[in-house]
Amino acid sequence: MTDRFWLHVGPRAPEHTSRLALRTSGLVLEPPKKGPALSKVGDLAAPYILQHRGIRDDDQLSLIDAEEKWLMRQDNAAALTSQTVWISQPSDDPVGDLRGHAAALEAFTRLARLYDSDRPLLGVVAISSKWLTKRAPRTELIGMLQDLSLPIGLMLGNQMDPLNSPRAVEGIIVISQGVDNLYVLRSDHGALGAYAYGAMGGSIGLNPTTRHYVPIGDHGWADNSDPTPRVLLPNLMEWWKGSRLGLYEGDTLFDCKPCPVCMGSSLARFQDETLAVEAEAHNVESWSRLAEVLFDTPKEKRPEIWTALCQQADAYLMELEDRLGLLHQPSRQLSAWLRVAGVPAT
Repeated sequence: MTDRFWLHVGPRAPEHTSRLALRTSGLVLEPPKKGPALSKVGDLAAPYILQHRGIRDDDQLSLIDAEEKWLMRQDNAAALTSQTVWISQPSDDPVGDLRGHAAALEAFTRLARLYDSDRPLLGVVAISSKWLTKRAPRTELIGMLQDLSLPIGLMLGNQMDPLNSPRAVEGIIVISQGVDNLYVLRSDHGALGAYAYGAMGGSIGLNPTTRHYVPIGDHGWADNSDPTPRVLLPNLMEWWKGSRLGLYEGDTLFDCKPCPVCMGSSLARFQDETLAVEAEAHNVESWSRLAEVLFDTPKEKRPEIWTALCQQADAYLMELEDRLGLLHQPSRQLSAWLRVAGVPAT
Protein backbone atom coordinates (compact mmCIF):
# COMPACT_ATOMS: atom_id res chain seq x y z
CA MET A 1 0.00 0.00 0.00
CA THR A 2 2.56 2.57 -1.04
CA ASP A 3 2.41 5.53 -3.41
CA ARG A 4 -1.33 5.41 -4.00
CA PHE A 5 -4.13 7.92 -4.37
CA TRP A 6 -7.69 6.72 -4.09
CA LEU A 7 -10.96 8.42 -4.96
CA HIS A 8 -12.89 9.08 -1.75
CA VAL A 9 -16.68 8.79 -1.96
CA GLY A 10 -19.36 9.09 0.68
CA PRO A 11 -22.02 6.54 1.67
CA ARG A 12 -24.17 7.54 -1.33
CA ALA A 13 -21.85 6.48 -4.13
CA PRO A 14 -23.22 7.44 -7.57
CA GLU A 15 -23.53 4.76 -10.22
CA HIS A 16 -20.61 6.12 -12.28
CA THR A 17 -18.19 5.78 -9.34
CA SER A 18 -16.64 2.53 -10.58
CA ARG A 19 -15.78 4.13 -13.93
CA LEU A 20 -14.03 7.03 -12.22
CA ALA A 21 -12.06 4.64 -10.01
CA LEU A 22 -10.35 3.07 -13.01
CA ARG A 23 -8.25 6.24 -13.38
CA THR A 24 -7.07 6.10 -9.76
CA SER A 25 -5.56 3.60 -7.34
CA GLY A 26 -9.09 2.64 -6.33
CA LEU A 27 -11.80 3.84 -3.98
CA VAL A 28 -12.30 4.65 -0.33
CA LEU A 29 -15.94 3.78 0.39
CA GLU A 30 -17.96 4.62 3.46
CA PRO A 31 -20.82 2.22 4.20
CA PRO A 32 -24.32 3.71 4.23
CA LYS A 33 -26.38 3.65 7.41
CA LYS A 34 -28.77 1.18 5.81
CA GLY A 35 -28.63 -1.14 2.83
CA PRO A 36 -25.79 -3.03 1.14
CA ALA A 37 -22.56 -1.07 1.17
CA LEU A 38 -21.83 -1.63 -2.51
CA SER A 39 -25.37 -1.57 -3.89
CA LYS A 40 -24.80 1.36 -6.27
CA VAL A 41 -21.19 0.73 -7.13
CA GLY A 42 -21.42 -2.61 -8.89
CA ASP A 43 -18.41 -4.70 -9.83
CA LEU A 44 -15.22 -2.82 -9.08
CA ALA A 45 -12.19 -3.51 -11.23
CA ALA A 46 -10.06 -1.32 -8.97
CA PRO A 47 -9.22 -2.20 -5.36
CA TYR A 48 -11.14 -0.41 -2.67
CA ILE A 49 -10.91 0.39 1.00
CA LEU A 50 -14.23 -0.12 2.76
CA GLN A 51 -14.54 1.63 6.09
CA HIS A 52 -16.59 -0.33 8.60
CA ARG A 53 -18.73 1.22 11.30
CA GLY A 54 -17.06 -0.63 14.15
CA ILE A 55 -20.24 -1.56 16.02
CA ARG A 56 -20.25 -3.19 19.44
CA ASP A 57 -21.84 -6.59 20.02
CA ASP A 58 -22.19 -7.60 23.68
CA ASP A 59 -19.70 -4.85 24.53
CA GLN A 60 -17.12 -6.29 22.11
CA LEU A 61 -15.97 -4.33 19.07
CA SER A 62 -16.86 -6.18 15.87
CA LEU A 63 -15.97 -5.91 12.20
CA ILE A 64 -19.31 -7.47 11.29
CA ASP A 65 -22.19 -5.12 10.54
CA ALA A 66 -25.28 -5.86 12.63
CA GLU A 67 -27.70 -5.41 9.71
CA GLU A 68 -25.78 -6.55 6.63
CA LYS A 69 -23.67 -9.21 8.31
CA TRP A 70 -20.80 -8.53 5.97
CA LEU A 71 -17.28 -9.36 7.05
CA MET A 72 -14.46 -7.10 5.94
CA ARG A 73 -12.89 -9.70 3.68
CA GLN A 74 -14.14 -8.76 0.22
CA ASP A 75 -11.80 -10.15 -2.45
CA ASN A 76 -11.08 -6.72 -3.90
CA ALA A 77 -10.75 -4.80 -0.64
CA ALA A 78 -7.34 -3.17 -0.34
CA ALA A 79 -7.30 -2.94 3.45
CA LEU A 80 -9.09 -3.52 6.69
CA THR A 81 -9.80 -0.17 8.29
CA SER A 82 -10.59 0.93 11.80
CA GLN A 83 -13.65 2.89 12.70
CA THR A 84 -12.74 6.56 12.30
CA VAL A 85 -11.18 7.83 15.53
CA TRP A 86 -12.02 11.53 16.00
CA ILE A 87 -9.46 13.55 17.97
CA SER A 88 -10.90 16.96 18.83
CA GLN A 89 -8.81 20.07 19.36
CA PRO A 90 -6.03 19.62 21.93
CA SER A 91 -6.53 20.53 25.57
CA ASP A 92 -3.91 21.44 28.16
CA ASP A 93 -3.13 17.71 28.40
CA PRO A 94 -2.45 16.48 24.84
CA VAL A 95 -0.91 13.25 26.11
CA GLY A 96 -4.11 12.45 27.98
CA ASP A 97 -6.15 13.40 24.92
CA LEU A 98 -4.30 10.83 22.83
CA ARG A 99 -3.99 7.92 25.27
CA GLY A 100 -7.48 6.50 24.79
CA HIS A 101 -7.33 6.88 21.01
CA ALA A 102 -4.10 4.92 20.83
CA ALA A 103 -5.67 2.13 22.88
CA ALA A 104 -8.66 1.99 20.50
CA LEU A 105 -6.40 1.62 17.46
CA GLU A 106 -4.31 -1.05 19.16
CA ALA A 107 -7.49 -2.98 19.99
CA PHE A 108 -8.56 -2.72 16.35
CA THR A 109 -5.23 -4.15 15.22
CA ARG A 110 -5.62 -7.20 17.44
CA LEU A 111 -9.22 -7.75 16.34
CA ALA A 112 -8.55 -7.29 12.64
CA ARG A 113 -5.79 -9.89 12.70
CA LEU A 114 -8.32 -12.45 13.94
CA TYR A 115 -10.43 -11.87 10.83
CA ASP A 116 -7.71 -11.53 8.22
CA SER A 117 -4.05 -12.03 9.05
CA ASP A 118 -2.83 -11.11 5.55
CA ARG A 119 -4.84 -8.02 4.63
CA PRO A 120 -3.06 -4.67 5.14
CA LEU A 121 -4.43 -2.69 8.08
CA LEU A 122 -5.19 1.02 8.10
CA GLY A 123 -6.00 2.91 11.27
CA VAL A 124 -8.27 5.83 10.34
CA VAL A 125 -7.76 8.96 12.44
CA ALA A 126 -9.50 12.30 12.02
CA ILE A 127 -7.93 15.28 13.76
CA SER A 128 -9.05 18.83 14.35
CA SER A 129 -6.96 21.22 12.27
CA LYS A 130 -5.83 22.74 15.60
CA TRP A 131 -3.44 19.78 15.95
CA LEU A 132 -1.69 21.01 12.81
CA THR A 133 -1.14 24.55 14.06
CA LYS A 134 0.01 23.94 17.66
CA ARG A 135 3.60 22.75 17.87
CA ALA A 136 3.67 20.90 21.24
CA PRO A 137 0.41 18.93 20.72
CA ARG A 138 1.51 18.16 17.17
CA THR A 139 4.71 16.60 18.50
CA GLU A 140 2.71 14.40 20.87
CA LEU A 141 0.38 13.38 18.02
CA ILE A 142 3.31 12.36 15.83
CA GLY A 143 4.75 10.30 18.67
CA MET A 144 1.45 8.51 19.25
CA LEU A 145 0.92 7.69 15.58
CA GLN A 146 4.50 6.54 15.10
CA ASP A 147 4.41 4.28 18.17
CA LEU A 148 1.42 2.39 16.77
CA SER A 149 3.51 0.77 14.00
CA LEU A 150 0.34 0.81 11.92
CA PRO A 151 -0.29 2.58 8.61
CA ILE A 152 -2.45 5.60 9.33
CA GLY A 153 -5.18 7.15 7.22
CA LEU A 154 -5.28 10.74 8.48
CA MET A 155 -8.31 12.96 7.88
CA LEU A 156 -8.15 16.70 8.54
CA GLY A 157 -11.16 18.09 10.36
CA ASN A 158 -12.46 21.55 9.57
CA GLN A 159 -15.77 23.02 8.42
CA MET A 160 -13.97 24.59 5.44
CA ASP A 161 -10.37 24.17 4.25
CA PRO A 162 -8.12 22.70 7.00
CA LEU A 163 -4.99 23.82 5.06
CA ASN A 164 -5.93 27.48 4.82
CA SER A 165 -2.97 28.93 6.73
CA PRO A 166 0.84 28.64 6.69
CA ARG A 167 0.83 27.10 10.16
CA ALA A 168 -1.61 24.39 9.03
CA VAL A 169 0.46 23.62 5.93
CA GLU A 170 3.62 23.56 8.04
CA GLY A 171 1.82 21.13 10.37
CA ILE A 172 0.83 18.65 7.68
CA ILE A 173 4.38 18.76 6.31
CA VAL A 174 5.88 18.00 9.73
CA ILE A 175 3.40 15.17 10.32
CA SER A 176 4.02 13.73 6.84
CA GLN A 177 7.74 13.71 7.52
CA GLY A 178 7.42 12.39 11.07
CA VAL A 179 5.00 9.46 10.62
CA ASP A 180 5.92 6.43 8.55
CA ASN A 181 3.22 4.99 6.27
CA LEU A 182 0.91 7.99 6.46
CA TYR A 183 -1.97 8.49 4.02
CA VAL A 184 -3.92 11.76 3.98
CA LEU A 185 -7.52 10.73 3.35
CA ARG A 186 -10.69 12.62 2.48
CA SER A 187 -8.80 15.63 1.23
CA ASP A 188 -8.54 17.96 -1.75
CA HIS A 189 -5.36 18.44 -3.81
CA GLY A 190 -3.59 19.37 -0.56
CA ALA A 191 -3.06 15.63 -0.04
CA LEU A 192 -0.73 15.76 -3.05
CA GLY A 193 1.32 18.39 -1.24
CA ALA A 194 1.53 16.13 1.80
CA TYR A 195 2.71 13.32 -0.48
CA ALA A 196 5.37 15.61 -1.95
CA TYR A 197 6.73 16.16 1.55
CA GLY A 198 6.79 12.54 2.71
CA ALA A 199 3.31 10.98 2.99
CA MET A 200 2.74 7.68 1.18
CA GLY A 201 -0.42 8.81 -0.63
CA GLY A 202 -4.03 9.52 0.23
CA SER A 203 -7.52 9.96 -1.12
CA ILE A 204 -9.22 12.95 -2.76
CA GLY A 205 -12.95 13.50 -2.39
CA LEU A 206 -15.47 13.17 -5.19
CA ASN A 207 -17.45 16.14 -3.85
CA PRO A 208 -16.95 18.96 -1.30
CA THR A 209 -18.28 16.91 1.63
CA THR A 210 -15.66 14.20 1.05
CA ARG A 211 -12.76 16.65 0.65
CA HIS A 212 -12.47 17.36 4.37
CA TYR A 213 -13.70 15.75 7.57
CA VAL A 214 -16.54 17.21 9.62
CA PRO A 215 -17.32 15.55 12.99
CA ILE A 216 -20.76 14.00 13.47
CA GLY A 217 -23.14 16.71 14.58
CA ASP A 218 -21.28 19.51 12.79
CA HIS A 219 -21.95 20.75 9.30
CA GLY A 220 -19.42 21.77 6.67
CA TRP A 221 -19.85 24.95 4.69
CA ALA A 222 -21.69 24.54 1.40
CA ASP A 223 -23.23 26.96 -1.08
CA ASN A 224 -26.51 25.21 -1.74
CA SER A 225 -27.84 28.18 -3.68
CA ASP A 226 -25.49 27.42 -6.59
CA PRO A 227 -26.17 24.04 -8.25
CA THR A 228 -23.23 24.20 -10.67
CA PRO A 229 -20.40 21.68 -10.08
CA ARG A 230 -17.17 22.55 -8.32
CA VAL A 231 -14.34 22.20 -10.84
CA LEU A 232 -10.62 21.63 -10.26
CA LEU A 233 -8.51 24.08 -12.25
CA PRO A 234 -5.13 22.32 -12.31
CA ASN A 235 -3.41 25.37 -13.81
CA LEU A 236 -4.54 27.47 -10.84
CA MET A 237 -4.50 24.76 -8.12
CA GLU A 238 -8.00 25.82 -7.11
CA TRP A 239 -11.58 24.55 -7.16
CA TRP A 240 -14.11 26.97 -8.64
CA LYS A 241 -17.87 26.79 -8.96
CA GLY A 242 -18.95 26.34 -12.56
CA SER A 243 -20.98 29.54 -12.40
CA ARG A 244 -17.78 31.52 -11.87
CA LEU A 245 -16.26 30.05 -15.01
CA GLY A 246 -18.87 31.75 -17.16
CA LEU A 247 -16.83 34.95 -16.88
CA TYR A 248 -13.92 33.37 -18.74
CA GLU A 249 -15.55 31.86 -21.78
CA GLY A 250 -13.12 32.20 -24.69
CA ASP A 251 -10.03 32.68 -22.50
CA THR A 252 -7.43 30.13 -23.63
CA LEU A 253 -6.14 29.64 -20.08
CA PHE A 254 -9.30 27.66 -19.41
CA ASP A 255 -8.95 25.37 -22.44
CA CYS A 256 -8.29 21.96 -20.88
CA LYS A 257 -6.00 20.43 -23.51
CA PRO A 258 -4.18 17.53 -21.82
CA CYS A 259 -7.36 16.09 -20.28
CA PRO A 260 -8.99 13.19 -22.19
CA VAL A 261 -12.33 14.12 -20.67
CA CYS A 262 -12.23 17.69 -21.98
CA MET A 263 -10.07 17.12 -25.10
CA GLY A 264 -9.25 20.82 -25.35
CA SER A 265 -12.74 22.13 -24.56
CA SER A 266 -13.11 25.13 -22.28
CA LEU A 267 -13.80 24.56 -18.60
CA ALA A 268 -16.31 27.39 -18.92
CA ARG A 269 -18.84 24.82 -20.14
CA PHE A 270 -19.24 23.65 -16.54
CA GLN A 271 -21.44 26.63 -15.78
CA ASP A 272 -24.05 24.18 -17.05
CA GLU A 273 -25.23 22.23 -14.00
CA THR A 274 -26.28 19.27 -16.14
CA LEU A 275 -22.58 18.53 -16.81
CA ALA A 276 -21.86 17.66 -13.16
CA VAL A 277 -20.91 14.05 -13.95
CA GLU A 278 -18.52 15.19 -16.68
CA ALA A 279 -17.03 17.74 -14.28
CA GLU A 280 -16.34 14.97 -11.75
CA ALA A 281 -14.57 12.95 -14.43
CA HIS A 282 -12.46 16.03 -15.32
CA ASN A 283 -11.58 16.54 -11.64
CA VAL A 284 -10.43 12.94 -11.20
CA GLU A 285 -8.39 13.09 -14.41
CA SER A 286 -6.77 16.39 -13.39
CA TRP A 287 -5.64 15.43 -9.90
CA SER A 288 -4.56 11.99 -11.15
CA ARG A 289 -2.22 13.67 -13.64
CA LEU A 290 -0.78 15.85 -10.86
CA ALA A 291 -0.24 12.70 -8.79
CA GLU A 292 1.57 11.04 -11.69
CA VAL A 293 3.95 14.00 -11.97
CA LEU A 294 4.89 13.47 -8.33
CA PHE A 295 5.03 9.65 -8.65
CA ASP A 296 7.54 10.04 -11.48
CA THR A 297 9.73 12.43 -9.46
CA PRO A 298 12.47 11.13 -7.12
CA LYS A 299 11.39 11.48 -3.50
CA GLU A 300 13.98 14.12 -2.63
CA LYS A 301 12.87 16.32 -5.56
CA ARG A 302 9.12 16.21 -4.89
CA PRO A 303 8.98 19.29 -2.61
CA GLU A 304 10.74 21.29 -5.32
CA ILE A 305 8.33 20.08 -8.00
CA TRP A 306 5.29 20.79 -5.80
CA THR A 307 6.52 24.31 -5.10
CA ALA A 308 7.10 24.86 -8.81
CA LEU A 309 3.51 23.79 -9.55
CA CYS A 310 2.26 26.25 -6.91
CA GLN A 311 4.45 29.04 -8.31
CA GLN A 312 3.15 28.36 -11.80
CA ALA A 313 -0.44 28.57 -10.54
CA ASP A 314 0.30 31.90 -8.86
CA ALA A 315 1.88 33.21 -12.07
CA TYR A 316 -1.21 32.17 -14.07
CA LEU A 317 -3.44 34.05 -11.61
CA MET A 318 -1.31 37.18 -11.98
CA GLU A 319 -1.39 36.83 -15.77
CA LEU A 320 -5.16 36.50 -15.68
CA GLU A 321 -5.46 39.60 -13.53
CA ASP A 322 -3.26 41.62 -15.87
CA ARG A 323 -5.11 40.47 -18.95
CA LEU A 324 -8.67 40.94 -17.73
CA GLY A 325 -8.29 43.65 -15.12
CA LEU A 326 -10.04 41.48 -12.51
CA LEU A 327 -8.59 40.79 -9.06
CA HIS A 328 -7.45 37.16 -8.81
CA GLN A 329 -5.83 36.58 -5.47
CA PRO A 330 -4.51 33.04 -4.86
CA SER A 331 -6.50 30.86 -2.50
CA ARG A 332 -5.42 30.82 1.12
CA GLN A 333 -4.12 27.27 0.69
CA LEU A 334 -2.05 28.14 -2.37
CA SER A 335 -0.61 31.17 -0.57
CA ALA A 336 0.19 28.99 2.43
CA TRP A 337 2.12 26.38 0.42
CA LEU A 338 4.16 29.15 -1.21
CA ARG A 339 4.86 30.97 2.03
CA VAL A 340 6.01 27.81 3.81
CA ALA A 341 8.34 27.14 0.86
CA GLY A 342 9.74 30.66 1.25
CA VAL A 343 8.12 31.94 -1.96
CA PRO A 344 5.74 34.85 -1.35
CA ALA A 345 2.55 34.79 -3.41
CA THR A 346 2.16 37.70 -5.78
